[in-house]
Amino acid sequence: MYNEVDTFYCFLHIMNDLRWREMFKEGMAGIKMSLSFISETLATTYPDVYNHFIEEMDNADIEPYFIDIVMTAFVFSLMSVSPQIATHIFDVFLIEGERAIFQLIIKFIDLQEKEILHQYEDNLPEYLKKRMPFECLKKYPMYQLLDFEASIETAMYPDANPM
Repeated sequence: MYNEVDTFYCFLHIMNDLRWREMFKEGMAGIKMSLSFISETLATTYPDVYNHFIEEMDNADIEPYFIDIVMTAFVFSLMSVSPQIATHIFDVFLIEGERAIFQLIIKFIDLQEKEILHQYEDNLPEYLKKRMPFECLKKYPMYQLLDFEASIETAMYPDANPM
């Protein structure tokens, strides 16, 4: 049985320390900014995947593919597939914040790019939310998935020179 006090303090940590209150304020500007970041990163770093999403959605907006993943830190999507993996990802999220979620999304796409391009309209959302993370986490340890050269900083600042 979960301890209600610990759960409450966990919730406070997420809302205050990780600043997720911004995600859910009126207009949901925080979540829109996060989804926009993912969309822009895919458009510049993985144009084939980005274009595939656009074609399959018949839309210029790929954000619906990722809103559940970002808003629930993969937990909702993966709990029915693997509670252990969902819990592990949530633990990393509690330490690193949404940066870990962005890194995982981008790393999963990097590792499964060919497979994503073979998923179509009906299968693509389910693949992104459940099978893709599960397949990646089955093949690679979490530390390896969160440690990669094409990090969020590289995606945000591609012209920056490393020191």
